[in-house]
Amino acid sequence: VISVGEGIIAGVFYIIIGLIILIYLSKKFASAVRIILLCNVFLLITGFTLTIVNGCQIGMVQTFFPNSFKTDREDAKGEQERKDQMAVLGVQMVAHMMVLVISAADMVGATKLFKRTS
Repeated sequence: VISVGEGIIAGVFYIIIGLIILIYLSKKFASAVRIILLCNVFLLITGFTLTIVNGCQIGMVQTFFPNSFKTDREDAKGEQERKDQMAVLGVQMVAHMMVLVISAADMVGATKLFKRTS
């Protein structure tokens, strides 16, 4: 797969941001909402950026994958390899889009955190 190494870096980043959010959720300070919103903005930007990156990778596989091989067997194997690469990149793109959507929805819900009802 044409890769820029974003998968491992993004996974670690998502885990760190998730841990920060959990720590601030447990403290229930009024200032925790600002930190949680800031973390969600980082997740939103990261999810958006990596969705675009995966779209570019899909385009690169589609454009630059060899179209002709010497034998029919190599041709069938090459076509299967292209399909496998496209499937992997599609799953990665969906995962980053899920982070994007969930962080956007959480930003809306985070404003209601720690509000006191009278």
